[in-house]
Amino acid sequence: ERKETLRQQSQSLRIAAAHAQAQKKVLEVKFQKDPYHKGTQSVLNQGFPGLRGAVGVLLKYPAHLGHWVESVLGNKLNFLVFDHMEEANEALAWLKEHNLGRARCIILDKVPETQVPDLSFMPNANSLLAFVQSDPELEGLKKYLLGQAFLAGNTLYDEGTIDGGSDVPPPA
Repeated sequence: ERKETLRQQSQSLRIAAAHAQAQKKVLEVKFQKDPYHKGTQSVLNQGFPGLRGAVGVLLKYPAHLGHWVESVLGNKLNFLVFDHMEEANEALAWLKEHNLGRARCIILDKVPETQVPDLSFMPNANSLLAFVQSDPELEGLKKYLLGQAFLAGNTLYDEGTIDGGSDVPPPA
């Protein structure tokens, strides 16, 4: 009887592993076909004057706060950062000319000044900016992307959005 139980468990695990492998392949194909992934990677690999990198690489934050920062940044994690508009336009024209996909760019000299809210009246509120590091010349970018976001307890507040509840433990 124990041998049969082990055989059934083994078969269930093989089926689950095959299913997970199939899902992984579908996601990989979808990811590779994404014109923004392809274009962003192409620009990063080629390198261009004024290209600083992708937002997700330029901003440093502790791993345990990653889900909060990534929640606020969303797809902007993969945006390319250029110093000037002309440099970004050159990279986008190169993508178009070589049919290599698309990219979204943030232009440092076009990033608006962002006022950071005063959180002194909110007990236990901390701006996400306090936990994120960047090169000094990228401080304006950091404020632009994260300046309105703050944590109060286990809840994240950003412009018109709130992220909270409880974390679901991973399956055993």
